[in-house]
Amino acid sequence: MKAPPIEALTLLGILENRLEDAKAHPGALPLEVKVKHVQENKDYVQQMAMDTLQRGAALTPEEAQEARTYVLNPRQYVAPHPITKQRIADYRAFRESRGLPPKTVALEVQQLEGIAAFLKQSALPLTWKTMAQWIEGSTLAPKTVAGYLKVGSAWWRWMIRYNDQFAQDHGTTPNPFEKHDLPRLSVAASSAIERQAFAPSDVLRLIEVAKPKPSLQALVRMGAYTGMRIEELCALTVDSVVTEDGVRAFRIADAKTRAGVRTVPIHSELEALVDELIRTTTDGHLLQSARKKTGDKYGKRSPTFSKAFSLLKQELGYDERFVFHSLRKTFITQLQRADTSGVIIAELAGHSTGTITYDVYAKGHSMDQLQRAVESVRY
Repeated sequence: MKAPPIEALTLLGILENRLEDAKAHPGALPLEVKVKHVQENKDYVQQMAMDTLQRGAALTPEEAQEARTYVLNPRQYVAPHPITKQRIADYRAFRESRGLPPKTVALEVQQLEGIAAFLKQSALPLTWKTMAQWIEGSTLAPKTVAGYLKVGSAWWRWMIRYNDQFAQDHGTTPNPFEKHDLPRLSVAASSAIERQAFAPSDVLRLIEVAKPKPSLQALVRMGAYTGMRIEELCALTVDSVVTEDGVRAFRIADAKTRAGVRTVPIHSELEALVDELIRTTTDGHLLQSARKKTGDKYGKRSPTFSKAFSLLKQELGYDERFVFHSLRKTFITQLQRADTSGVIIAELAGHSTGTITYDVYAKGHSMDQLQRAVESVRY
């Protein structure tokens, strides 16, 4: 004989309890007994709902717990946000498959995890209003907040495109990360934190104080006389030193933008230094670190040198407005004050001009023109 289902046994137990209660109270049932009956009915219905869900929907343990929360406290239930760990991991894999630098992908993942943590802690759904609330309560700089929203928006569009269920549920929902009004700093506040250029006397001071550390001093000198970014300088190898049209120069072959790929003549103040760096290199890079391991976990060599420069400038009393990039500002300022044309300055700095004439049709200045411009920089 087939055993009766558990639901029937549970219901039978409830009915038996009701009969016992009726026998114990021949007249009207006391209030506490009626309350007990109501609670038993509620418990039975909830349990049957949970059993039916688990059997019919093949829920995972996490989904079963979520369903239980909903069944037991429907009014307090908040739907989970869609930025799950698995979806973040899938997005990471997608971005890596597109060839993005590991450091960029790691930052994007960190930003998504930050948004997910806020949604979980606040128990709020992912909506435009919720993100507006996050922006209002954030202590991050407006530029940083904009970065979070940009990543969130890209993730949302990716989900709509590649996740059919997500597209079905949210395809007509406005992107919650777009069209937000970010707070703007006042002119005074913006000026207070704006990166500043070093004065020519500051450059000479930095070079002099860095003398006990040859690699650091070389970094400062090369930054001051080329205007190159620290990442570009740290990536220079022996093969980066080329001669074009009789002019010795640094060739930057790998850059984030088309304009960043360029050739920068070597200033006469750097000639002897470059020869020495080529002669003493142990791994092909011009700039050598005293540390055994120069690169970070992403293979970037610049963080080691950036930290060393930060210690140097702090030792000399420069605040957060002065960074290694300040040398780039100084180099460009010196070119400008030597009456160098804006187009030549842009070419040396690796910037586009924003015009079709120069960015598309022009083939660039001659090495002789570029060399004369570089040599105009004096400290």
